[in-house]
Amino acid sequence: MGFGVREVVEMSNAIEEARTRILKCLDRVTGPAPIDYISLNSGVENPYEFLCQLEKENLITRLPPNTWYLTCSLQFSLATKLNNNVE
Repeated sequence: MGFGVREVVEMSNAIEEARTRILKCLDRVTGPAPIDYISLNSGVENPYEFLCQLEKENLITRLPPNTWYLTCSLQFSLATKLNNNVE
């Protein structure tokens, strides 16, 4: 059983909406954000796959886990913010 055009368009819109919410969430923070913060503040329940896609597109950067953060959760930042902080 395949998907119809309407279902494919709706899925595509939902994916773009989730990606946009994640990018907006990362834009609001001043530094790297742990994955659980991103999930909570973007409303995307399991953002890992979306984060990986955005990372492949060089829109965000994955940082090494910080030992001071108790969960050692993955952290992500907008690539442009990271580059601006280095300059």
